[in-house]
Amino acid sequence: MKFLVLLTIVASTSCNRYGSGGSPTGPHNPLPPGCKQTSQNVDFILNGSEYHYSWCHDGNQIYSHSEANQYCARLGTGWQGVSIGSIAEDQFISSVIGSHALKYIWTSGTKTYSGWRWQSGEPFLFLNWSSTGADGNPQPDNREGNNEACHAVLNNFYNDGIKWHDIACHHNKPIICERASGSGYQG
Repeated sequence: MKFLVLLTIVASTSCNRYGSGGSPTGPHNPLPPGCKQTSQNVDFILNGSEYHYSWCHDGNQIYSHSEANQYCARLGTGWQGVSIGSIAEDQFISSVIGSHALKYIWTSGTKTYSGWRWQSGEPFLFLNWSSTGADGNPQPDNREGNNEACHAVLNNFYNDGIKWHDIACHHNKPIICERASGSGYQG
């Protein structure tokens, strides 16, 4: 009986010291702020879309724009970089960025010869472009070598709040992935 009590105390101390998933033989990698442990790819469901936050699942990796969108595609059927199709969705994405204390995220947005487009094919209607950038010019400004063809959302990077910016695609950022609901996730 004393052995069981001692074992319980040791196990409890070990859990408190290393947390769930930690161990005395390796470092404990806690989830980033705002992330929750889940075996699903879905971090949030809103208005017919499921969302996946890359940094909550990949150890805070960052990617170029194309690598980020490939990350989303590797999640499975229907996953792609987020397409911000409404004011409500933009407010949701901004709240995720703010609550997770992120500097920025990639979206699926890219510039074409005829304007900006989302990978989903949704119209690029709601425009939350920043009124400033690195040179103080309104966005999109195509500043960096006339090669800013990718869309990101930046968190007060230029003292402008959480706003849209055109960015050169080689920069590295996390991504929010999105797919239509209906995967059977019961979260």
